[in-house]
Amino acid sequence: AEGGGVYTAQAYLVRPQGTATKLIIVHQGHDDWLEAGGLGDAANAFLAEGYAVLLLWMPLYGENSGPAETHNAMMNLESPTRSPIQFFVEPIATSLNYAIDAHGFDDVAMVGLSGGGWTTHVYAAIDPTVRLSFPVAGSLPLDMRIGDAVGDGEQEHPALYNAVSYRDLFALAGAGEGRAQVQVLNRDDSCCFSGVRYRGYDNLVAAAARGAEGHFRVYLDTTHSEHKISSHALSDVILSRLRNELVYIADADLGSNYLGSTFGEFTHSSGWQGHSVGFGGTQHSAAAGSGNEINESPPS
Repeated sequence: AEGGGVYTAQAYLVRPQGTATKLIIVHQGHDDWLEAGGLGDAANAFLAEGYAVLLLWMPLYGENSGPAETHNAMMNLESPTRSPIQFFVEPIATSLNYAIDAHGFDDVAMVGLSGGGWTTHVYAAIDPTVRLSFPVAGSLPLDMRIGDAVGDGEQEHPALYNAVSYRDLFALAGAGEGRAQVQVLNRDDSCCFSGVRYRGYDNLVAAAARGAEGHFRVYLDTTHSEHKISSHALSDVILSRLRNELVYIADADLGSNYLGSTFGEFTHSSGWQGHSVGFGGTQHSAAAGSGNEINESPPS
């Protein structure tokens, strides 16, 4: 990096047995262990579904290295000719381009946890090659982070967010024919972005994505209180959407100032109420009060 030393990034491409035409990027957050937070289980599940898996870390984590000690320090690399954000997204673009050129993948998805969820929001917004994206516990708009930590420097870097807001990034990540972003938030997350603050933007972002022939949805995971991709989110949302199926539920706990999502929300908890709305592929709805029972109907 000009004036900032050398930064290195490592990526691993793992292919299933047989011929794979689909690729999914699996991006870790602020953790040195690629399998942490349920990403190992997710990667194995994707391989079993016939996906090749491209695994990456954030800068300075795992096998990645650089002269800066923290992401906050990396933000000082900003200059008229360079953005520090490039060190977060260029390794993905380079690895993805190589994988497509070498193996001919024709369908690309992306999943990330925590800082990798933030990366998924950003990268899917700038590269329409990523058709489906699933950021998990990765971000909220800056104005909705009152009372909790904003995150590392990349989460609040003025040079980026003065130009494009988080709401814009969310909509761009789902914009385009056949594209969709499903944001997964853990209601009781032990680390980051817990609660239901997304109700302040989900309709707006979903409408913008739909106006651009795409989709944006929120899945509220109420099944645990950890900072991870849960088995429920993996099986009921991510794998289902990759198979062109989806469990799609309107919010059952509307709250005193929330009228419900025009386009619905994904939740997985007992006491279902509300209605289901089609979102591509096979439409599913959960029976009221069942929690786990799935009633299937053909897409509308």
